[in-house]
Amino acid sequence: MSVISGNTSTSYNSSAQTNASRIVSFSLCNRTGGAVTVSVGIFYGSTITYILYNKSVATADSYIYTGNPITIPVNYNIYVNVSGSTDYYFSIEGI
Repeated sequence: MSVISGNTSTSYNSSAQTNASRIVSFSLCNRTGGAVTVSVGIFYGSTITYILYNKSVATADSYIYTGNPITIPVNYNIYVNVSGSTDYYFSIEGI
């Protein structure tokens, strides 16, 4: 299992997946003094398929996804868009 993690105040695009994989879980942690809006998706070219869209995360709170694994086809990227400083952590496994 691999991990993609970091912090962004605007958006983050992972490098394209070279093998089919899936997101097992992910978390987003608000690091600002106020609420942030977050969106997470996978994309290829100009098409984004959102997993989470415009979710509000309160001050010093987090959002944790532990639902069904999300398939990431070959050459797709993970996309994170936030309105303020947010830590992200994705657990990825190969298929």
